[in-house]
Amino acid sequence: MLNIDNSELMEKIADKVHEIWTEWYIHQRDNSTPKNIKRWERQASQTYDELPEADKEKDRQIVRRVLEIIPEDYFK
Repeated sequence: MLNIDNSELMEKIADKVHEIWTEWYIHQRDNSTPKNIKRWERQASQTYDELPEADKEKDRQIVRRVLEIIPEDYFK
């Protein structure tokens, strides 16, 4: 596991995670219908491996957004 505690990279990732969470909160607030809540409960009860491919891709899109802020040479 990378040790990025107390680093600038940690703060950039935390900022991006908060941005993504804020977007989700606004989406949830504006779209909390019984149908959506039922779907979200189903998704929350599944592991990643159990998700349909479309839901996995949504998670991958979030990872891509976070990885955009990590310099390419960071892992070398």
